Amino acid sequence: MLKVGDRFENPDTGASFEVLRAPAAGENVLDLRRVVKPRTGKTLPHVHLDYVEKFVVESGQARAKVDGRAVSLAPGDELEVPAGTAHTNPANAGDDDLVMRHVFEPVSEFILGYVETLGQLMRQNRTNRQGDLPVSVIFALANQTDSQSFAAGLPKVLQRSVLAPIGAWYVGLRGYELRVP
Repeated sequence: MLKVGDRFENPDTGASFEVLRAPAAGENVLDLRRVVKPRTGKTLPHVHLDYVEKFVVESGQARAKVDGRAVSLAPGDELEVPAGTAHTNPANAGDDDLVMRHVFEPVSEFILGYVETLGQLMRQNRTNRQGDLPVSVIFALANQTDSQSFAAGLPKVLQRSVLAPIGAWYVGLRGYELRVP
């Protein structure tokens, strides 16, 4: 289980995150400080139906998309993505590290599994080239947690009935260990 002060780092790239606030009695928020290396952090367009995601840039430059609209972020800028909104997470658009807060509210079992698995794969240098979870791992987590997060533009029934089980199968073949609470 994640707790305040937990820190995860990729020893080869230096990408990292630290848990600043973890779910506790009466509060269901997860707040991370992430360090995203230059020209990484790109995600596929996706949508979360069950939580709000918020990003606050502390240093560096970021680019994201929200409902198909390009967004540039600089230090001090915030981006709040309401539940049900298609988006890409802010990626590092510059030559320096991007340091940003990444907040999830409320926290689902999928998010806890996502963050714990990401931390473990960072330590093992097994993230994808963008410093994130491989798509197969995301689908496998969705399969195990009844996730309400989906790739944008693909039918949800296809993702649940085909892609999530295939992701789970492939993750097993590759020896990934999912960290599902």
